Amino acid sequence: MQNEAEQVTFGPALGFATDAELVVELSLRGFAGPLCHALERQLWLYGWRVLRGMVRDRTILRVHTALPPMHISLDDSRALHDSADHRNDLVVDTLALAVPFMIDQLREGKWQPTKSRSADPKLGTYFITACAMKFRDAYRSWHRTRLKEIRDMLHAPDYQEAIANVRATQDLHSVVADRFRLRLILKAATLEERVIIAGLLADKTRAEIADELGIGVRAVEGRLYRLRQNVWEYLGAAPVGHTRKRKPKQTVHVSKSRR
Repeated sequence: MQNEAEQVTFGPALGFATDAELVVELSLRGFAGPLCHALERQLWLYGWRVLRGMVRDRTILRVHTALPPMHISLDDSRALHDSADHRNDLVVDTLALAVPFMIDQLREGKWQPTKSRSADPKLGTYFITACAMKFRDAYRSWHRTRLKEIRDMLHAPDYQEAIANVRATQDLHSVVADRFRLRLILKAATLEERVIIAGLLADKTRAEIADELGIGVRAVEGRLYRLRQNVWEYLGAAPVGHTRKRKPKQTVHVSKSRR
């Protein structure tokens, strides 16, 4: 899976003129042995190269399958867009389900190249559909794991202490105001954004927070920017310096002939 330069063309790469000829030969061999293992490796390579981009821009969700459409949360979407580690984990989990599923589909004769409009039907298109079907299962598992990791971070002693002692001063009114603002911010924040806030309160650098979440520093900055906008939106106000200037009303002159 790591060899990006290895050729992936399924049938031709394995000594057959077409993908259809490869599948016929695999059927004769009972979908077992070295040839089947070689195809599995080809599927892994192909999926690894294609799916990372499809997960990043969410085109994997637009692949037509027999299953109902699925959606992913905005928070997860941001994480998958910003973090190569998150994408890679999800792609590997998807392929671990999709490759054996694909072999089973071929064994059961579900891929029928004779019904294709193309003169040379490709396994790649069929395999991406299989990946899209298994993506939802991989995503659910990945989502649950990610939520647990974020919740564990939020319940860590240093984060809890930082939130509990936010700007504790002798000025009671300042303490009440600060904690009110913090509750307001946390109410508008996603779980991931709460980790960022708690990290900042614990005097952690943005680089340290980014490393803990598996995203880049610029992604952390982006989360904070969006959070500020959401808080102001929640308050029904616009932040200072973000007030839009109203364009002067244009005066419409009507000629006397039209009056």
